[in-house]
Amino acid sequence: MYECMVSFLMNEHLQERTFEPSSGPAGYQRLLTPHRRPYATADGYLCVMPYNNRHWQSFFALIGRPDLAADERFAQQSARSKNIDALYGIVAESMRTRTTAEWLQGLGEADVPCGPMNTPEDLFNDPHLQAVGMFPTIAHPTEGTIRHLKVPVKFSKTPGGLQHHAERLGGSSMPVLHELGYSEAQIAALAQQRVTLT
Repeated sequence: MYECMVSFLMNEHLQERTFEPSSGPAGYQRLLTPHRRPYATADGYLCVMPYNNRHWQSFFALIGRPDLAADERFAQQSARSKNIDALYGIVAESMRTRTTAEWLQGLGEADVPCGPMNTPEDLFNDPHLQAVGMFPTIAHPTEGTIRHLKVPVKFSKTPGGLQHHAERLGGSSMPVLHELGYSEAQIAALAQQRVTLT
């Protein structure tokens, strides 16, 4: 798991350490700026990611600052990267002026990538997750109806999913002891001595 997370993160953060000898430190500044996080809106939080020139022009127009599209600090990708703290600071300041719903509508109409920041409880009402059945329920033999998570990927030959419930203590004792060659009498004796549960 550790190796997977390092691979996932360092794919972007390797940066100047790609070269040997390195030409500078590791770290992708667009991700390391303190403003790169879900933004506080007037009533919640929102994830927004203008990325290319068109996104930024649309975003600047939406916040009433179309002049920023011509600002030499923000006009092109290379300049934005060098001034990323100031740029994301403008985004953070702007997000506080409207509600999450207002931003989602405006940014959606402007075709700027965005999405709400969900709480764990919000996810149960997410339309996409409901449509794919992400949180199915099933009858448990002793606990009643329980909810679990759907396996999020599909494999044609080895589909994942809930195959059976976790067994209660001693649930497999009989078949395992039979497989090991114990007789019914021997198993009964072990159970009586409380060496095993059946």
